[in-house]
Formats: sequence, C-alpha cells, structure tokens
Amino acid sequence: MALNALSTDAASLPSRVDETWQLLVTPESTDEPVGYLLAIVGSTTHIAELVVDPAFRRQQRATALLDSICASASGPITVCVAAENSAARSLYEQYGFRQAGRRPDQFDSGAGLTLRFDPENEG
Repeated sequence: MALNALSTDAASLPSRVDETWQLLVTPESTDEPVGYLLAIVGSTTHIAELVVDPAFRRQQRATALLDSICASASGPITVCVAAENSAARSLYEQYGFRQAGRRPDQFDSGAGLTLRFDPENEG
C-alpha cells in the first residue's frame, strides 16, 4: 500500500514574516483524509498537531507524515507531547526525536515534553 502525504502551503495567508504553516494529509483509498500533520515552518519547524484516525493507526501513516515534514524542513523540528503519552513519545523517539525540555504544567493533564529532531545530525 502506498502512503501519500499531500502538502498544502499557506504562505499567502497572513503570518509572521519568517514563518508560515504547512498541512500534510494522509488519505485512505477513496482519498478521504484519515490523518494530518500541521506544522509551523520557520527557522525551526514546530509540529503543532499530528493526528491519525484510530481505525487507521499501525499503518505507518504517522511515520509517512513525519517523513514528509522532515524531508522538507531546512532546520530543526520540534514537537510538544504530554509526558504520559507513551505512544506519541515512542513514535517520535523511534524517528530520532530527543527530549529538549519539560514543563510541569504544559497540559491540563500534567507535564509536557518538548522533543527535537535535527535532520543534519541524522543519517
């Protein structure tokens, strides 16, 4: 099964001069979206959201979305996850993200971790 990540840039929308956003979507066989990655792109790319419908998890869709954003990033990539979200932490850590910070009150449920991936140090 080929996994496609469709990219939509919003450079034409108002934003900070040095930042824009990028939306990547993974569709199912009828082109209905079943997952997406929303990133703020600047000197550092920040993954604001990465979501995959539970019925389509364990199909490498999140990894395909990460592949796409990491391939297009020109610098480091960050993401914040809830400290107790072991599934999200595992996904990012397997990809090469490493903990760069911790905030005890980042989420209503508790602590948050900032994870960072530097494509220049991979490979």
